[in-house]
Amino acid sequence: MRPDLNTLPGDSGCSVWFYDGMSQPRLLAGSIAGLLTDVTITSNYRGDVTSEIHDVVQEWLATGRGNLADLKEELWYYNLYINPSADELMNANRRYGLGHTTWLKGFINNAA
Repeated sequence: MRPDLNTLPGDSGCSVWFYDGMSQPRLLAGSIAGLLTDVTITSNYRGDVTSEIHDVVQEWLATGRGNLADLKEELWYYNLYINPSADELMNANRRYGLGHTTWLKGFINNAA
């Protein structure tokens, strides 16, 4: 059963970004619904993980979470960020062993 894209809690004003420390953050979708309908996610090691992303969102909805922070935590595993702050991406850089603003200068300048 697919999530009802008309009832995604907190979806308005959400943007979904991909960042893996290998290049600048990329805006993938302007909403969670857009992530589910317009984006294919592939992993270098695991191949197409789009259905896994759909399952994560479906589970989040089915358990009545509605708390965007919970979904953000689940999507982090896939290097996906919902409305990321510069601090969140700088923390990712720290995990990747990169300088604080490596690959992030454009993102930080646009967020200001």
